Amino acid sequence: MEDQNKKSRNKRAVVSILLFVMFILLPISGKMISASKADDEVAYIWVAIHCLIGLAFTIVGIVHIFYNWKSLKKYFKKKFPIVAQRQHGEVFGANS
Repeated sequence: MEDQNKKSRNKRAVVSILLFVMFILLPISGKMISASKADDEVAYIWVAIHCLIGLAFTIVGIVHIFYNWKSLKKYFKKKFPIVAQRQHGEVFGANS
């Protein structure tokens, strides 16, 4: 059980680091696009790189949400308890 928990933490860590790296690379590639407007061929390559990083960022972001779903649910239940109660029919005596 502990080994499986460790693997899960490793996956979460890898996904989080990848997401952070792509978060840094996206604005850099965007800046390179605007800096290379004089040379169309170079700008085209930077646009392709920017699009690929953006697509990978979106996919890794979805995986990140998937791996952290339990934590996210717990956080939002604490942050917005009325919404969590409403889902279970406990607000204003609706269960009575």
